[in-house]
Amino acid sequence: KQLKKINVNAILFAEAMQNYIKVVTTTESIIIHTSLKSFKELLPDYFIQTHKSYVISKYKVDKIVDNQVIIGTYKIPISVRLKKTVLNQF
Repeated sequence: KQLKKINVNAILFAEAMQNYIKVVTTTESIIIHTSLKSFKELLPDYFIQTHKSYVISKYKVDKIVDNQVIIGTYKIPISVRLKKTVLNQF
C-alpha cells in the first residue's frame, strides 16, 4: 500500500471504475481502491455528482454543452436524472 496526499483544490473530477476510482488532477491521474460514494463523502460541498460514475469540482468547469460538462479537454457526461441538479449549481 502507498499513501499519497492529494490537494483537493487540484482535483478536476473523479471517475468510478468498478472497485476503484480514477482521480484526475491538474497534474496527474491517480487510481484509488475505494468507491465513488466513499470518496465523495470526503470532498467539500463544491464537488457535485453529474452521473453515477462521475463527481466533478464545479470550480473547474469551463462550460456545459448539452449533456456534458467540459473541463479542459475532458468531456464528463451529465445523466438525465441529475441534469437539473447539476445546472442549479451554476
